[in-house]
Amino acid sequence: MNPLSYFAQMLDTSNRTELMQSLPIERDDEIGDIAISFKRRTQARIDSEERAKVIIDSVLDGLILVGEDGTVEEFNPSCERMFGYRADDIIGNNIRRLLPDEIARDSDLFIEIYEKQHESGVAGSLRETEARTKQGNTLPVEIGIAALSLEGETKFSGIIRDISSRREIERMWGNSSPPSVTNCAPP
Repeated sequence: MNPLSYFAQMLDTSNRTELMQSLPIERDDEIGDIAISFKRRTQARIDSEERAKVIIDSVLDGLILVGEDGTVEEFNPSCERMFGYRADDIIGNNIRRLLPDEIARDSDLFIEIYEKQHESGVAGSLRETEARTKQGNTLPVEIGIAALSLEGETKFSGIIRDISSRREIERMWGNSSPPSVTNCAPP
C-alpha cells in the first residue's frame, strides 16, 4: 500500500489515543520523520489542553461560555458549586435556566451586559445581578462578560462571582462602612 495514503487514512480514522500509539515513528524515511513531527505537535496540543482544563477547573469564580443564542456551552466546577447543577445538566440548555423568572423573561442577559459594556467603552466591567440556583434560591452575583469569536461564531464568556457574603456584610452594616482592615498590625 502507498505509505502516504496509509498515513493519511490513519490520521482521518483514528482517535487521538489510537493515533498516538500507531504512528509509524520507527520508520527511517520521510514518513517516519512526518510521524515523529506529528506526534510531537499532537502531544504538545494535548499537554496545552490539559493545562488549560486544570486552570479552568481550579478557578474560584464561575466560568461559563454561552453561544449567541443563549445556549450554555461550558460550565466549570465553580459554577457547579455555585448553582448546584452538574455541568451535564446545564450544557445545552439556555442561560435563562440560571436566572430568576423576572430577569429571564425580559432579556438575553449576557448579550445585554456585553452590549452595555461595549457602548460605555468600559469592557471588562462587572455588573451585579441575581441568579437562580438548582434549588430555586436567588443568588446575588457579579458578572463580567467578554465576546469572542470561535470558529466564525460569536460566543460570550462570563466570569461569575457569588457576592452573597458581601451583600450580607453590607446588610449588617447598613449605611455605615465596615471597619478598615488596612492596618492589621498589633499595637
